[in-house]
Amino acid sequence: MTASHQAIYDRMVDILGEGDTQSFLSPLSVDARVRLFEGIGITLNATTQPLEARISQLTEEGRALEESLHQSEGQAATMREHSVALQAEVAQLRDRSRHWNPLCPSCACLFRMYIKLLRWILQVETSADVLCITRESTRVTFALSHLNGQAEEWAYPIRLTNSMSFATFDELVAATKLRFLPQHSNFQ
Repeated sequence: MTASHQAIYDRMVDILGEGDTQSFLSPLSVDARVRLFEGIGITLNATTQPLEARISQLTEEGRALEESLHQSEGQAATMREHSVALQAEVAQLRDRSRHWNPLCPSCACLFRMYIKLLRWILQVETSADVLCITRESTRVTFALSHLNGQAEEWAYPIRLTNSMSFATFDELVAATKLRFLPQHSNFQ
């Protein structure tokens, strides 16, 4: 009896028990036992190899999913931090607006523009987070789709002539602030 035959015999004992295995094999000749062990070995190999391949494939897919989840969690944390910073900036501006000097109409107009811009940024950020948009290019496209009026007329020609403009949402926000808020203002 070879080592592979002994391994098959041991598996039969594990499954059937010692007594049942002996009573099953005792009427068989040595050649019949060898053929039986080889047949069982071939059947076991034929059934376990595809299962082992599938287990290996599922293990790799599981690792890939865990890595993707880890990356998504990191991106979500970054987005939450950015959202918290924007909310703090809006709250700070609201506090300033309570002490605003109404005698300066151009300043009031500038402040309203800035508040409107910050509100748009916060709404787009929050909406993108709720929709789980994590890719920067998708976030930029999503933000561009929510522009109105002069901002829309300004942004779309830039995007059409250079698809790499506004590569990130932060670049779009910075460019929008530069375009629509006066230079050297406290709001830049």
